[in-house]
Amino acid sequence: MVVHRVDGADVDGTAERQTDDKRAPADSPGTDDALSRADSRIGAQAANDKPVPAGAEVPQPYAKQLDIPIADDQPTPREVLDRFTPAEAGLPEVTNEQAAEYIAQTADDRPWLAAAKDCDPAVQRILAAMDQGQGHALERHEGFADDDKLRRRVTALEDPAQLDADKRMAAIDGCKPGDKNHRCGDTATAIQDPAAFATMFARGVEHAKVQEALRMPYDPDRLPQPVSIPVRDLLGADGHRYCSGYTLEPVDGSLSKARDHRAAWVEARRTPGREPGVSDPRCTAVDGFEAAQTQYFFRSTREKDGYEIATMYVELLRGEEQE
Repeated sequence: MVVHRVDGADVDGTAERQTDDKRAPADSPGTDDALSRADSRIGAQAANDKPVPAGAEVPQPYAKQLDIPIADDQPTPREVLDRFTPAEAGLPEVTNEQAAEYIAQTADDRPWLAAAKDCDPAVQRILAAMDQGQGHALERHEGFADDDKLRRRVTALEDPAQLDADKRMAAIDGCKPGDKNHRCGDTATAIQDPAAFATMFARGVEHAKVQEALRMPYDPDRLPQPVSIPVRDLLGADGHRYCSGYTLEPVDGSLSKARDHRAAWVEARRTPGREPGVSDPRCTAVDGFEAAQTQYFFRSTREKDGYEIATMYVELLRGEEQE
């Protein structure tokens, strides 16, 4: 298997998540008129943009398809969920009963688990196991990252995983310690259905290339190469309908220039009284997920004796990592 060397800007973040949600009062030193105006501008775009491409239909909940084969001669999603073994993905073993209890006890502090409260037990087990691992796919690439959060992420680098409102507004990463800046490419995507998301994860873990990556002999200086699998292979022919995403609008025809303008805008937003000198970043809804791929990235397990999935997200393979 091809491997790539770990560097200081890896994609997996860390196991530490910040869970404070202490928004400063409007008249406190923690807020600023410039920041408030900036937030209003982003909110205005969110209100004006279409949450889904024109003509798109909202699909039925994927939970209604759990007992329908993914494709001819393929298992049902429920069969995939039921036979999922967390240890094969470097995750702690969780029973259905333990998953339900974990979600009930932690969802208030970990809001990305809120939707799981009403899910099928088979779905709950996958989501609870994922949340106890070190990856961050659940926070950034499941339905908790709704359309508004995706727009804010790609335009203002607001991390859905960051629960401190002021830090999120200042583009501070929610998964890395030390108030590091959050990063995002020119596109942010999510699977807007918990059952589809859980099935995508469990089905992906079964894939031969993902298994090869997870079983690679541990080397502290190397990580397995990322794996790409078509969404339709994981969720079925209609799997693309559960995907949502937004891409940064080019500036003068250039995405590189748009990213530079976004960086300058975000830096100004962090600095009270500073004007950005560039136009507000804007984004448009992604269309055409029919040919999308699911990307799997890997990281060391907490015990440093193997690998687990660091993140999983959908993209159109235009060359940029989301994290």
